[in-house]
Formats: sequence, structure tokens, C-alpha cells
Amino acid sequence: MGRAGPDFRATPLGPRPGARLFEFLHRLVGKFRTRAVAAETISETCIELPSYDDERMAMSAEHRYVYGVGLHDPHGFYDQLVKIDIHDGSTRTWHEPGCYPGEAVFAGRPGRTAEDDGVLLAVVLDERSGASFLLVLDAQSLGEVAR
Repeated sequence: MGRAGPDFRATPLGPRPGARLFEFLHRLVGKFRTRAVAAETISETCIELPSYDDERMAMSAEHRYVYGVGLHDPHGFYDQLVKIDIHDGSTRTWHEPGCYPGEAVFAGRPGRTAEDDGVLLAVVLDERSGASFLLVLDAQSLGEVAR
């Protein structure tokens, strides 16, 4: 007979003491000689489905910006797009009431020199109209370019 797994029926549902609904963006810092690892919080802005400039990452592991979806209302559903500067922790967001964006994809401008010179593309569900639209944001400012 195989070993029995945990009995999840005995696990109480609901919040556990010390549990958080969402996590923040962290950086793990390790020291090779001592084998010590520490986590530092880069931003306390909630972020899911993180993405970055894939083309730049193919050339170098160094990057400064990460994009994702986040929570405008911490008790709601993912309803904003977020840009986090991992060097200084600053954030920019795009939010429109009643709109729920999916994963943001970065598309760099041809010939660019700045990492965030391009646009973010995301499909957004608009609950008011019952339809989705393609949102195009300037990746530097998160200002709307088109929909």
C-alpha cells in the first residue's frame, strides 16, 4: 500500500492567522560564501502575471521594469495594469472602473534605446458593455494610446 497523502477534508476553510490575500514583488539576495539568502520587498503594489521586455532579456539579464495586473481595490478582482520600477520601487498604474485587464504584453518600438520605449498590449473586459477591447498603453507613462 502506498503512503497516504494529507487529509484536506480536515483543513478548515477561511482565513488563517497571518495569511495574506496577495503577495508583493520581492528580490532574493544571496551571499555565496555564507549561503545566506534574504528577501527584500521591491514594491508593496500587488502584481500578478508579471512580464517584461522579452527581447531585451534575451540579450542581458539586467532589466528595470516589470509589468502586470494588480488590484485597485484590495478586496476586488484584478482591475488595473501596473508598471513597477525595480530599481526604486516606484509604480505607475492604469485603471478604469468596470474594466478588468488580462496579461500585459510589452512591444518595443523599433530602434529604441530606453527599456520602456514601446507599448503595452492587453485585452480588457468591460463589464458595462459586456465586450472586450484591445488596450494600447504607452509603456513609459501608462497613458492610453488606443483601444
